[in-house]
Amino acid sequence: MAAETTLFAVAAIGLLTVAPSMLMIASPAAMSRAILAFGSKPCFHAAEIVIRLVPGAALVACASQTLHPLAMASWPDQGENGKA
Repeated sequence: MAAETTLFAVAAIGLLTVAPSMLMIASPAAMSRAILAFGSKPCFHAAEIVIRLVPGAALVACASQTLHPLAMASWPDQGENGKA
């Protein structure tokens, strides 16, 4: 069950990465205005930290389930068997 949940988390991160990219390709002027408008709000920096921290933590937490776990982990001793 946990493996399925982590796979869904990784897939969601992928979709959340691809969707804004597609919007940027489809309508670059509108996305530019939206980014500039959001960047001027006081909550921008906190939102940016959360937007980077949550997917990063999810990817590190799921590193042992990837094809190359040592390459995905942020430290070398987090492999499948706990050894580098």
